[in-house]
Amino acid sequence: MNDRIYILATYAWLDDDGFNRDPIIPTEFKERFAQLIIEECRSIVNELYHNTPLELCGPLLTADELIAKHFYGVEE
Repeated sequence: MNDRIYILATYAWLDDDGFNRDPIIPTEFKERFAQLIIEECRSIVNELYHNTPLELCGPLLTADELIAKHFYGVEE
C-alpha cells in the first residue's frame, strides 16, 4: 500500500482551514476506512466485468489493475 491512501485519509479528517476535525480518531481507523472504500470501488468494477460481454471486458480489467497499482503500488 502506498502513501496515497494515508494522504486521502488525512484529508478526509481536515476541515476547510486545515485543522483536524476530530484528533482522537486513530490512524488505524483512517487507514482501514480508506482501504474499504478502495476495495468497494474495485468490487464494483469487478461486478461490472462479470456482467459484460467478454469481448468488451479489457478496459474493465485495466481499470481494476490501475486502481490496485495506484493505491497499493503493486499489480494484483
